[in-house]
Amino acid sequence: ELPFAACKGPSVFLDKTCIDQEDKVIMKLGIEKLGAFLSHSNHMLVVYTDVYLQKLWTVYEVAAFLSLHANHRMTVIPVICPTILIMVLLLGWVRNVLTLIMDVYVDFPQMLDVVTLIMGFIVLRS
Repeated sequence: ELPFAACKGPSVFLDKTCIDQEDKVIMKLGIEKLGAFLSHSNHMLVVYTDVYLQKLWTVYEVAAFLSLHANHRMTVIPVICPTILIMVLLLGWVRNVLTLIMDVYVDFPQMLDVVTLIMGFIVLRS
């Protein structure tokens, strides 16, 4: 029995990382087991790119999930959404680090406003 099997909460299966992308033999074995993962899944999130439906196994993955579950259990988002989320989280982390540094080394609280303004400019430019 797995030591973390008693943990409660959602678990995640990331096909791109859980199915080997290099070794075709291992990839085939992983694809053959997709049905087991999908049958135990409650929801499927598709991070859609232009090449997503060009791979036969991702089409199979979507078809298999929809054959097992209702349509509302699948969410499709463009690839830009996770990218923006990661960028916002990273910028928030940088802001927190800079705030800590300024609290220790700088006596000017208005510097925080300058940092926030610069970070907002970076987000708007990207």
